[in-house]
Amino acid sequence: MRHNMRTGGFTLIELIIVIVIIGVLASIAAPMMQGMKAKAICAEAVTGLSALRSSVRQYIAEYGSYPTDIHNVTPGQIFDAGRSDCLPGLTLTSITYTGGSSLDGTYVSQQCYVVVCVGGDTDFVSCWFNGDAAHNPPNQNKAPKHDEAAAINRSAATESDRDHPEILMRLKSGRIESNIPSAGFPALGTPYQ
Repeated sequence: MRHNMRTGGFTLIELIIVIVIIGVLASIAAPMMQGMKAKAICAEAVTGLSALRSSVRQYIAEYGSYPTDIHNVTPGQIFDAGRSDCLPGLTLTSITYTGGSSLDGTYVSQQCYVVVCVGGDTDFVSCWFNGDAAHNPPNQNKAPKHDEAAAINRSAATESDRDHPEILMRLKSGRIESNIPSAGFPALGTPYQ
């Protein structure tokens, strides 16, 4: 009479097969997950850009013109100049204060946002993930995880794009463009299709 000695558990072959399956699944999933952090950071910036765009458009609807006095090409300059009264619906702080703005997030702070509105089709709001270190005082990103936002563009083709990761939103159309390859948006300056 034979007795089956197996009382439970897994054989070595079964364990090896499970480990191989897990390895194959991980190798498939890893490349898909690499761009997820960049997309999350970009989504936060796009949320801020949408709020900023809505505020500028609200100003236009109320006063019939663009708020040309808030035109700037340096991140944070609008806030440093104390022109936040031109942006209805937003809570903004001075450039030296590190919190309390409706544009502050986990990866991006209000010091990263730029408004360029001179009254044409090229008007836009933009988010520079590094802020602008050349401004005096520096308008650097003051968000808690700003270093992660600044690092998302390391795969960009040009040195300028690597140093200045940026997303912009057109004021009139709402079209989003970026120089961050993993963001999933059209490249800056790409013609409309």
